[in-house]
Amino acid sequence: MASAAMVVTPIYRVISPLNYEPIALSDVKRYKAWYGSMRDKIQALHSNDTWSLVLFHHSMNVVGSRWVYKIKRHLDDSIERYRA
Repeated sequence: MASAAMVVTPIYRVISPLNYEPIALSDVKRYKAWYGSMRDKIQALHSNDTWSLVLFHHSMNVVGSRWVYKIKRHLDDSIERYRA
């Protein structure tokens, strides 16, 4: 019979909010690390003149885009950086 002082440790791993890759923008807005990664990416696109904003015309094909979030890790599985 187990005593009252016995402590049970759960088997499952607790996942930190910054230890998973979000799939929605609403998840990202709550965490500075992911939000900062997005800001850095937009700033890089602007500084490299990667794209330009033009007026839409009905004969144009529109190119869609979306955010993809990835955690880059060191060999020891520690987090190197957040990529957006």
